[in-house]
Amino acid sequence: MGKKIQKGKKGEKSQYLTRSKAIRKLQLSLKDFRRLCILKGVYPREPKKKFEGTNKTYYHVKDIKILMHDKLLNKFRELKAHAKKYKKLMNRKENKLAEDHLKKAPKYSLSHIIKERYPTFIDALRDLDDALCLISLFANLPQHHTLEITKKETEACTNLIKEFMFYCTVTQCFKKAFYSIKGIYYQVEIMGQNITWIAPYQFNQRLPFDIDYKVMSTFLEFYLALVRFVNHKLYIDLGFKHPLEHNLNDENKIYLDVALVQSLQKQARKKFEQGQAGQDKFQISEEFKDTPEMKKLTKKEEHQKRQRNLFQKCVFLLNREAPIYSLQYLILSFGGAFATEEDEDFLQNNKVTHHVMDRPLQGKLQTNKEYVQPQWIVDSLNNLHLLPTQPYKPGQTLPPHLSPFVDDLKEGYIPTRQKEINALKGEVVEEPNEEEESMSEVDNKNEESEEDIQPAKQVAKSQKDNKATKNDKVEELKKPVNLKQKGDADSSSDEDSEEEDLKQKKQKNQKIKKELQKEQEELGKILMTKKQRRLYDQADKSIQKKKEVANKLKEKKKRIEQSKQKGGK
Repeated sequence: MGKKIQKGKKGEKSQYLTRSKAIRKLQLSLKDFRRLCILKGVYPREPKKKFEGTNKTYYHVKDIKILMHDKLLNKFRELKAHAKKYKKLMNRKENKLAEDHLKKAPKYSLSHIIKERYPTFIDALRDLDDALCLISLFANLPQHHTLEITKKETEACTNLIKEFMFYCTVTQCFKKAFYSIKGIYYQVEIMGQNITWIAPYQFNQRLPFDIDYKVMSTFLEFYLALVRFVNHKLYIDLGFKHPLEHNLNDENKIYLDVALVQSLQKQARKKFEQGQAGQDKFQISEEFKDTPEMKKLTKKEEHQKRQRNLFQKCVFLLNREAPIYSLQYLILSFGGAFATEEDEDFLQNNKVTHHVMDRPLQGKLQTNKEYVQPQWIVDSLNNLHLLPTQPYKPGQTLPPHLSPFVDDLKEGYIPTRQKEINALKGEVVEEPNEEEESMSEVDNKNEESEEDIQPAKQVAKSQKDNKATKNDKVEELKKPVNLKQKGDADSSSDEDSEEEDLKQKKQKNQKIKKELQKEQEELGKILMTKKQRRLYDQADKSIQKKKEVANKLKEKKKRIEQSKQKGGK
């Protein structure tokens, strides 16, 4: 007889702990436990069976064991003991001793946690979007005593976000921007990784009291350490000193120095070209040159060249009401130059091509420069094309500001403004018809669940090939035979009848195609497992939702056009 297994020692129940049990095991307060979990990246789990009630949060035993062996656990205990002693001294009214004791507070580093959570630098870049969002938010918040938002934190945030954006302008890695109601969206590409974040407009912020700022401040503590490491690595790889020699937070210089940025851009470009020259020594085989991968690389290089030189011949004069804090980075990143009304020396030496203003025109227009609103800059860089300035003149109602983060073809709806821009660029992008949509839907569904629905696809394919051969034979028989000769008297009437026959045949073929698609889907579903069927249904639902949204947009567009026509009459 083997030993009897005790209750809670084996099975799923033994793998999870409630939050209260975890706190007791670690001998921490709830505040310190939350802080430790956020810093270490430990999150609650959901077991299949919630053994101690549905209203409790559960943690995995392995996660708690990791927390038990961390350096920070002892540091938190030391900080707690330090705070107790400080309170005692203050209660005894021994102020000098209390001040001396406060200076001896134990300090800790988060470097070991960053190494654990991000083994490679690319892993850190992938997780940088949330960090930049929170840091750019705190950079615009005022200090608040009761909510524990200190001046030191806000200053650190402004310094780090300025350093990061300065690096992006020097390396010219800005890709997209979008001015929305929520804030300003930016996208950059660093080491092949797309990083997208949102920054608020620089207005006075009102702080709501229903938010837990303590939790946000712990996230901020970790993100500040992460962005410091990232900035340091990026600048050193570029060959620059970090922290930077020139102070970005200099009170005398509110905006970026154009000459300094352009000289640093040249240095960064030289370093990049030297590295590329070293790579070019290795000969590329002729077989690889014709591959789609190599074609993609060449296309990407051309795209980056266009991106760097988009505003090369443009000099912008930015009015004080325009968002200069944002536009300065975008203009310099895309190869342009800017000046404000205060830069008299720059304006005397350089000819202004575009005057950017965000209010109605007052006084006479100067014919030697274009007057535009800030949206023109963002729309031009998103489309990599200098758009006509006429619709963007100050005081006019602006054209729709389209998001560059939406794929119109996937959504099934191309806005009229995007069609106009495509026509200006010389690109022809046709909106998918209902038949094309239905064909692409089947492909998308199969792509989404390709790994799980492989056997079902193979059977469906074989049946599809058999039916396709039959249909080809039928279509060959159905093809019209041209027995017409030159000089027929009734050529016009014959042509009309032939066109009608062709239309009817096309409609019949389309119906047959749709029927075949339905049959293939049904056969595929029969051969699928439960898991595969669930995945297929989820993909189908998402496609239907996209269709509904596209149809709503089309209906709305029709209504607006009809109302305009009625108003014009």
